[in-house]
Amino acid sequence: MTGGSGVATRVAAAENLHRILGEGAHSNVLLDQPGDFQGRDRAVVQRLTLDTLRWLPLVDWRIEAMAERNPADLDPKVRTVVRIALTELHLGGDPHGVVNSAVEATRVLGMGRATGFVNAICRRFARGDVPQPPEAIRPALELGSPPWIWDSLAALFGSAETAALIAALNEPAPIGIRLRGNVHDPPGEGVPGIPGARLLSDRREVVNLGSAAMVMDPASTAVVDAMEARPGDRVLDVAAAPGNKTAALWDAMESEGLLVAADAHSRRTKRARRRMQRLDVGATWVTADGARPPFRIGTFDRILLDAPCTGLGTVRRRPEIKLRLDPSAPKRMGEMQRGLLEASLPLLRPGGRLVYSVCTMFAEETVEVIAGLDAQPPDLPGMRLGDGVLMAPHLTNTDGMFVAVIDG
Repeated sequence: MTGGSGVATRVAAAENLHRILGEGAHSNVLLDQPGDFQGRDRAVVQRLTLDTLRWLPLVDWRIEAMAERNPADLDPKVRTVVRIALTELHLGGDPHGVVNSAVEATRVLGMGRATGFVNAICRRFARGDVPQPPEAIRPALELGSPPWIWDSLAALFGSAETAALIAALNEPAPIGIRLRGNVHDPPGEGVPGIPGARLLSDRREVVNLGSAAMVMDPASTAVVDAMEARPGDRVLDVAAAPGNKTAALWDAMESEGLLVAADAHSRRTKRARRRMQRLDVGATWVTADGARPPFRIGTFDRILLDAPCTGLGTVRRRPEIKLRLDPSAPKRMGEMQRGLLEASLPLLRPGGRLVYSVCTMFAEETVEVIAGLDAQPPDLPGMRLGDGVLMAPHLTNTDGMFVAVIDG
């Protein structure tokens, strides 16, 4: 890719990375927007953007080790072009095409004076003159993980399981859907142990299904399965927006009973209410803080606490998440999650069921949150983790999701 298209796609990827890393854009939202590219070129821009995010910890370490200047002194545009090029070379890209495209992209971005630097660092990498990280952080960086995340997960799972987990998180996620009712000859592949969940490779198949399916990772479908909601139940979804699990609960209830969908943010609640109305989901939406729920004790037969979390289990679709987290985040989120759980439990009637779930894998947000609460692992695919079950891409080809059940 040494021609104009190759340069243009790299310029576009560099602009995407600036918006994601510099302005806080979400990669899944940004890359789903219509742009200037179609077909193969659009796919190249998406791949360059996501691959660079996936491997950024390793690439940034190498830039710092190879540059003869402080990387912080590099113009952000130049640094981004180098990041993309080194990612391509790391993943086996054609050295000649990658280096030439990087140099030309630097010039197109108005940074012609930096072409010599870009050419030199890329050629050095291309000829194999690549520094290796110190042994203490090498396992993490070689998988594109911030070292602190590796250390945290390895303390819980061990090195081998952590390596398999992080490697799987680096792979693109398939399209997950949940079937709404019976669909004759549904497309895609089923997911063992999660009825109604399918995995697709072509987004057009989702469009063809219309309202008969919702885009939803199978792990989220499994969370609702663990609720065992029945027609006529009184059900509370504590942190419900944007509403995918709310819709799944309504379907499980066969549109009979009381389903209260709460969220602390009024704007999110309004958007979710409108969306669910279009899907004929008869939930009652309220804006309410889950830490101070405005409901009577013993009101609900079923409670879902799919708690706000660090989101590490979703990095297949949003790899920038791992770059935005800091080492204090799991503990901070875990304290909030425990508060939500302790506020939710009194709302459960005797004999009812509460399901706690988070799309992450840190101990502080999973096993430590439910410690001492007589939780049980639900009958779901995955691996036993403390008093719950962990689903993960290397185990179930799903998001990373921890689920535990507390029966009243």
